[in-house]
Amino acid sequence: MKSFKELSEMNRGHIASFEQPDDPEFELQVYKMQNKYYIDAGNWDDEAKNKSELMSKLKKYGVDAKRPIFGKIS
Repeated sequence: MKSFKELSEMNRGHIASFEQPDDPEFELQVYKMQNKYYIDAGNWDDEAKNKSELMSKLKKYGVDAKRPIFGKIS
C-alpha cells in the first residue's frame, strides 16, 4: 500500500494518460516519481527505472506511447 506522501507525489507527478486497448474501462496513467516512472492502470500497476524501460513496457502493454490522451512522456 502506498503512503500518503507517495500518493501526494503521484498527483503532482502525473505526466501522461493513455487508453488501454484491451480494457477501455481503465486509462493507463504514467507518473514521474523522483528517478523512476510509475504506471497505474487501475486494475494493475508497474514501475520503470528509466524512459527506455517505460517505453518498452508501454509497447508490451499495447499502448502507443506517441499518442497519449493527456500529456507526454519526457
